[in-house]
Amino acid sequence: MRDYRYFWSFISASMRNVFAQYSQQENQLTHALACALDADSSLIVPFLREIAGVQTAIPKEVVVTEQSLPGDLPSDDEDAVKRGLPDACIFSEEDTWVVAIESKVASDLTRDQLNRHLATLRRRGFHVARLLTITVDDPAIRLPEEAVAVRWSQVYAWLRQQSKSSWAQRTAEFMEVCEGRGFVHAMSAPHARAEPDGARRDCYVPELDER
Repeated sequence: MRDYRYFWSFISASMRNVFAQYSQQENQLTHALACALDADSSLIVPFLREIAGVQTAIPKEVVVTEQSLPGDLPSDDEDAVKRGLPDACIFSEEDTWVVAIESKVASDLTRDQLNRHLATLRRRGFHVARLLTITVDDPAIRLPEEAVAVRWSQVYAWLRQQSKSSWAQRTAEFMEVCEGRGFVHAMSAPHARAEPDGARRDCYVPELDER
């Protein structure tokens, strides 16, 4: 079994401001994912196709932002909660095109929150190509028509498939560390993984050594 003690000390020493600057669990995981997409742009189109399920044309130039609406400055955890902001957005201001991301770990999705995200983006003139929800388990609510639901386990498996991207592998390792420390239990049960064609296949991710 792998020993994550050294890796965690590395995360703590050199990457705390990169991956763990937020206090809420889901925001740390979303931040890690957004960092990977922003740092390695070759991940964006496959992510939008295979995870977010976007089937329409994707603008050539897109921006990844967190805890803010397109064109706004990022907010901290408390401000984002008060303003009802999506956890992340991938957008093109020129094409008024956006994919919004809402993630959860400890709390539940609500239809009201998702509808508010959609309404706010539309008021700003954006075409919402997709509202992506990422949760530990399948949502217990009926999602808006524009929404698609995936689990953190699917995102983790997809990241592991991106073997040529050091940022994807780094993010997957951060998720493993979070699980090993009891932060989130999203990768240690039978899961579905994203295939290149966008279909879902059952797979099993072995449990981690929590030493």
